[in-house]
Amino acid sequence: FYGRSITDSRAYGKISAARALEVSSNIGLATLIDDNYSAQPEKFIDRLKSWNLHDTLGVSLIGEGKPIIPEPGDEIWSKNALPSMAYGFNKQMTPLQTLAFYNAIANDGQMVRPRFITAVKEFDRNIKTFDKEVINEKISNRKKSPSEKQRTSDYLLFAEHKPVFTLGKSGDMNNLLTDVSQLENLGIEFFKINRGGDITFHGPGQIVGYPILNLDHFYTDIHRYLRTLEDVIIDTLTEYGIKGGRIPGETGVWLDGGTPFARKICALGVRASRWVTMHGWAFNVNTDLKYFQHIVPCGISDKAVTSLSAETGEKMDILEVKQKVKKYFEKRFDVRLVDFSK
Repeated sequence: FYGRSITDSRAYGKISAARALEVSSNIGLATLIDDNYSAQPEKFIDRLKSWNLHDTLGVSLIGEGKPIIPEPGDEIWSKNALPSMAYGFNKQMTPLQTLAFYNAIANDGQMVRPRFITAVKEFDRNIKTFDKEVINEKISNRKKSPSEKQRTSDYLLFAEHKPVFTLGKSGDMNNLLTDVSQLENLGIEFFKINRGGDITFHGPGQIVGYPILNLDHFYTDIHRYLRTLEDVIIDTLTEYGIKGGRIPGETGVWLDGGTPFARKICALGVRASRWVTMHGWAFNVNTDLKYFQHIVPCGISDKAVTSLSAETGEKMDILEVKQKVKKYFEKRFDVRLVDFSK
């Protein structure tokens, strides 16, 4: 493997993937992972994260170590990183975290938080009991029948950020027009993140929405999901007499699309792991559009950016706009939102 020899303690011959795992075959696991993920190693890392292997178990012990899983671009990443990780090297996990993972494999995929005691008793009376806690319901659900599956919750989070530019994993640094070292003086942060899309701005005056949805509950179609999010904003704009729409090949919500005056009012960038969504939209409501002078928004150089206040000529009540967004989110996804912030 890329100039490095990998051996097993004995010769197993031709074996299945399940057998390779059962006998801990270094060669079998390295071959399996390299053949399937060498072209897109980030997908393998995403799969590890979907199993919670990048996070602590949250056990009731002080000092639990946090796992370290390298990613492409890290200093310790190399061509050998992927096959080495396949059989346990090049990453750091505590023995308890490793045990929890293997326990999940042995128990039909159900990953649980380790328990050290089941109950605290005073003589024969239980003072406190400690029930089983499932850490990852997606693992436990994947192979179960619909009647056996444990229902997971869906969430819609709203945020209003301090000024920040984020660059998607397929983005181009050339679309950041101001040097990173100068952004701090402007009060703007900058981060590379793992959503789709190019560079965008989040800041005061925006309604930023982060849906965390298990698309198994709706439809397993990421393109349909994006179009539905766009519909939520398009529906909201109609409340203000504004006709929003789409531009073929460009994600987001646009005004006067297909004309020389096309301008984006809402940017979208999403990601899904095992059909659970993350990231979302940034809807310009009272946004200071001067921030967009420092970037090529979404990598699109020939179209402008606008806001709801710029289009109406007045400052908007952002809480009122948010309520309308929530109304149309409920309508488009056929759900009822329950406020859990109070």
